[in-house]
Amino acid sequence: MDIPEDQKELIRRAQKLGALKINFEDPFEWDSGYRMPVYNDLKLLLGDPVMRQFVAKQFIKIIDYESILPEVIASVPIGGVSFGTTLADKFYVPFIFVREEPKTHGTRRQIEGMENIEGKRIVLIEDMISTGRTAAKSVQAIRDAKGSIDWCLSIVDYGFDEANIMFGSLSQPCNKRSILTYEIIADVMRTEKYISKDQQDKLMDWRLDPFGWGEKNGFPKDNTSRV
Repeated sequence: MDIPEDQKELIRRAQKLGALKINFEDPFEWDSGYRMPVYNDLKLLLGDPVMRQFVAKQFIKIIDYESILPEVIASVPIGGVSFGTTLADKFYVPFIFVREEPKTHGTRRQIEGMENIEGKRIVLIEDMISTGRTAAKSVQAIRDAKGSIDWCLSIVDYGFDEANIMFGSLSQPCNKRSILTYEIIADVMRTEKYISKDQQDKLMDWRLDPFGWGEKNGFPKDNTSRV
């Protein structure tokens, strides 16, 4: 796999910060309730101002390549907010964030940062896309507020079919692009020898059926978590 040097460098820096975690003995519980042997703790990147700028630079490359002209940058609390504000500063445009649900008090807003986004070209920034549920709901919330959104950009996209289904269920298409994919991360971790051959084989097994892996290995889904 021919991987650009900037993507390799992002993975190296994330690995050094301990953001790329693997644990087959005590898998991580994701927000969806599924137990998974991998966890990308991208919030660790927030503590390094150099990393925040580096990530923004990679987003700008995608935006330039796709000829996107954002008038507003949006994010979903909490993972994408810092990366979104850094990017908004680069373009010198407004920033908004989209709550999962409207507040039940005060202004009862779902979208914070601007009172009116009607007709504005908006780009949504996520730190990570797994099932795609949160990102797709945010896209719909922006459209319900009459904002114009055709792009969702993330740092990492696992490439799960579930995310494609969620985005495909939107009434109008929304493109999604990521700086890194699971395949790129796995390839760099293998070539840089961050993981053993045994871990490589186990990751391949997990990737074949990520949402069934936990059940098959004695780690059932916690159905009390959000879906």
